Parts: sequence; structure tokens; C-alpha cells
Amino acid sequence: MATRKNIEEWFPNIVGKDFKITNSTFEFNCVAFTLDIYDDYVWVTEKSWPYQNIPRILKVDSFEKLYELYGYEICDDNSYEIGYEKIAFYAKNNIPLHAAKQFVNIWKSKISNLIVDHELEWLCGNTTDAYGNIVFIMKRKL
Repeated sequence: MATRKNIEEWFPNIVGKDFKITNSTFEFNCVAFTLDIYDDYVWVTEKSWPYQNIPRILKVDSFEKLYELYGYEICDDNSYEIGYEKIAFYAKNNIPLHAAKQFVNIWKSKISNLIVDHELEWLCGNTTDAYGNIVFIMKRKL
């Protein structure tokens, strides 16, 4: 079970910041969370990868195509826009690692057994556990 201390160890950019954590379960992962799926893991290596027309290749492109299936399109801005929901996707050395979702002006991530409220850059970095960089932001109309 992850704790606040773990989050600060994993993500050095979050240390000293005012972030909120909420307990969650291990029943879903970060990508599922961004797609409002709370009972399954969504990842190219999972048996439940239901998107036959998207290759099971661990590449950023696979996840961009996944979100397109859900009606998302690439955008340049991570600021809140009324009438849209946004996701941000992180990768390190072009290896997909994490997704976060915007809730009004707060970004939230499913990390281990927690939901973490954060700013996007707080999860960035190249330490072992940090998620690298934001490689795309997408939005869809509500």
C-alpha cells in the first residue's frame, strides 16, 4: 500500500508541494482511471486490451490511438477549458508510463492504491520512479 511518503520518494518534484491523496483500490490503473473505468487495467500488455485495431506495442502511439477511440484529440494546452475534459500522458525515453486526468483546475492520477491531486510537472523527472515527461495532452468535448 502506497503512502504519502512513497509519493514523495517516487516523485522528487512533489516534495514540499501541497498535494492531496485519497485512498483507492488496486482494481484499476492510471489509464483506466482517465477513461472512467474503475474495475480493470487498460494497458497494451493486459489480456483485457480490448482494442483489436491498436497494436499491442508499448509505444506512445498506441495510447494516443486508444484515446482517439474514446473521442480525444491532441491539444497544445493543459489549461482548463469549459466543456472539455483533458488527459496528459507521460513517457520516459519514449516508453509509456502514466496518464493523468484533469478535473476542473486539478490534475489527478491513479498511483498504486491512491488518487493523487497534483500539478502536471510534479510527476515529471528521470529518477527511477518518476514518469519522465509529458508527451501529449488530449481533450474531448463533454
